[in-house]
Amino acid sequence: MPEPVRRAHGKGTRYTAVGTSTVTPARNPLARLTAWLFSFPDPGDNVPVHLTVIREDGREIWVRRFGARQFASTHDRGGDEKPRAVTERFGPLAFHLDVTRRDERILVTSRGMHAFGIPVPRIVMPTVQAEEWAECDRFCFDVDIRLPVLGRLVRYRGKLTGTTDNDLAPQPDSVDSNMKPDAILLFDGMCNLCCGSMAFYAKRDLSGSVRYCAIQSDTGRALLARHGRDPDDFSHMVLIENGQVHAGAAAVLRLVRRMTFPWNLFGVFVVLPKPLQNAIYSLVARTRYRLFGRRSMCRVPVPALRSRFIA
Repeated sequence: MPEPVRRAHGKGTRYTAVGTSTVTPARNPLARLTAWLFSFPDPGDNVPVHLTVIREDGREIWVRRFGARQFASTHDRGGDEKPRAVTERFGPLAFHLDVTRRDERILVTSRGMHAFGIPVPRIVMPTVQAEEWAECDRFCFDVDIRLPVLGRLVRYRGKLTGTTDNDLAPQPDSVDSNMKPDAILLFDGMCNLCCGSMAFYAKRDLSGSVRYCAIQSDTGRALLARHGRDPDDFSHMVLIENGQVHAGAAAVLRLVRRMTFPWNLFGVFVVLPKPLQNAIYSLVARTRYRLFGRRSMCRVPVPALRSRFIA
């Protein structure tokens, strides 16, 4: 097996890779909606890609970020009876895949599916056709996902340069600047609800695409002032994303869009009129201390997440 492919599926607790991809979208409107629900990437050429593979407890967690879109799944081996089989899970959905080798390529095809533990008939089951190979020390991939009747959900193909935690640190020119964290979340560090929500999101932001900062801190206040907001106003969660500022309900919904299935389903609330979104958010914001309590000091991040926080 070529070394770039071996690295992606080999030993080590962590594999990371960056590169670009071409994404072909669905044509059918229902297929496009399904692709959006799964946070599949938006269409485009030369879309920046960041892949993180985390290996723990006998399974792999694959976190893929295409531009601003992120989706993740877990991979479990088929066991002794099916050593070349993999089960890929998106929340309550489990896709059973066969893995074969042809020459210097890996081929992946779907053979079954369960939803909430219930077998899904093949007549309505999505199909997956994927290939992996190497070119000039780069990991290459081509993934095509389709639905019966509706046709293609998404196809993405590209090339990545990767490294494992057993390798030497990559050279600076191998790191794509587009893959640096592209958002900062300013949250109320004295609010139990805000801290809990931030921690819930941070644990699921496996690619590290968001940094976190208590809004009461000197850095938080400076960021508010720099973006034209009152540095003494701590009433709204603020998301600074690619230089744009989103506050309150808009910030929450944009964070939800970044989450993977099934949490991103809460993004359907974006269809509510903005005045209603803001009214609901304001009601929660006004009562958050009374209902959920507060603390006298900003929370100290747990060690596993500390590197993502801005002091």
